Amino acid sequence: MAIAIPKTHLSLDRWAEIIGMDPRHFNQITTSAKQVATCSTVWKQYAWQENDQVSREDVAQAIQQAEETIEQYLGYRLLPCWEVDERVGTPRPADRTLFYSQSLDRMGFPLHVPTKWGHFISGGIEAKTLIDTPAVVYSDEDADGYPETATVTVNTDIDPGEIAVYFSGNSADDQWQIRPIRNIAVAGDNMTITLWRHQLVEPALWEALEPGPVDGDDDTNFVDTVDVYRRWNDPSQQVQLVWSPRAGNCADGCCENGYQWGCLNARDNKLGLVYYQPGTWNAETESFDAAKLSICRNPDKLRLWYYSGYRDERRRYPNLQMDPSMERAVTFYSLTLLDRPICGCNNLEKVVGKWTEDLGLQMTTAESSSRYDLSQRLIDNPLGTTRGAIFAWEIVLQRQQGRAVRY
Repeated sequence: MAIAIPKTHLSLDRWAEIIGMDPRHFNQITTSAKQVATCSTVWKQYAWQENDQVSREDVAQAIQQAEETIEQYLGYRLLPCWEVDERVGTPRPADRTLFYSQSLDRMGFPLHVPTKWGHFISGGIEAKTLIDTPAVVYSDEDADGYPETATVTVNTDIDPGEIAVYFSGNSADDQWQIRPIRNIAVAGDNMTITLWRHQLVEPALWEALEPGPVDGDDDTNFVDTVDVYRRWNDPSQQVQLVWSPRAGNCADGCCENGYQWGCLNARDNKLGLVYYQPGTWNAETESFDAAKLSICRNPDKLRLWYYSGYRDERRRYPNLQMDPSMERAVTFYSLTLLDRPICGCNNLEKVVGKWTEDLGLQMTTAESSSRYDLSQRLIDNPLGTTRGAIFAWEIVLQRQQGRAVRY
């Protein structure tokens, strides 16, 4: 899998697939079974390795920027992920000199706060547990002379939606996660995970000082093992209640905050409104035991750990696969953020030219004048007036959190 330091929801290989790029070419591979003829040179990992061409790291940075911008306007993550140590103030009476004596409203329900990101799923932190380091078996399923399929088998009964595969020996660092997984088949306690051969190039061949094309016919150029992990939501850490130091709660020193752990429950998942309560995690029952406030008033602020993001329930694994329209929005918008040319291939030049064309630009010559008839709403859109930016903005308007759709 094409790897990169920037962390993205959309995998690099999926990005290449959407714009119609040969996946072997994108991953630096050539093979005698079918010569790569789309460009004179294969893609490289870093811009300094081929300084007149976009690198995979450049693409990852553009994808990350596109995702972060789109998410800010949507109000939720494009794919479920974990938020770490988010700070939020607690509800206060209209008279700000007062505070609630307990964390309950007038009807006896726990007080609630808004999280920064909507589509709340659960309180908790990211956890990774190694399942196995199986050998990779390469095979030529379509008998075209190239073993494009990579298969690994592990013994486990966990939810396939919690499976994550990594290059071995990297302690499940996100940079080394292999995405997307092609297929997961379960038979009893045996799980068969199918990947693509082009995702499993020996990373050292990408990192070379003067990297050349990777010979796709040589098995030694591909890894022979991978790490299979369970990547899951650990609910044991959800919220920390924080009290500012005041007279009466100075047991640990008058300059120290008071702290207590607790749990989160959704009042409105979509809007990201959550109740907070004190509680003690019970490892045996894997749930929280009830607890009273350690300081007899509502806390002043909260520290939140939670799992949230949009899940497309039409997909087989909603936690792993982004909504297809969102994938396209990110891909086409990211093309407009690249500041280097994508190699001189006719097919890709047409794709990139289409989505990077500025529809707000009026062209005038001595012979003629031309422009696109855009509404003022689209001209003023904050993503820009390129075709890719307008496409992404139209998706945002349809999907943004807590706002009416504008036409």
